[in-house]
Amino acid sequence: MKIEVNLSKSNQTKKINLRKNSEVFDLLKKLDIKPHTAVVLRNKIPIPEDEQLKENDILHILQVSSSG
Repeated sequence: MKIEVNLSKSNQTKKINLRKNSEVFDLLKKLDIKPHTAVVLRNKIPIPEDEQLKENDILHILQVSSSG
């Protein structure tokens, strides 16, 4: 399955191939992004890590950071 991902941190758009029934967690793992450091949006709405992705989804990944 193919999806499009817009990465806010690097201002890049990537087309990613994932296996059918992949979830947000699988996408983040493939992109080497730790789930607790990112918010994934579909249609400007945050979606959880266990959300199943769909063919031709267009997602935005906002990577967040904090300092202590």
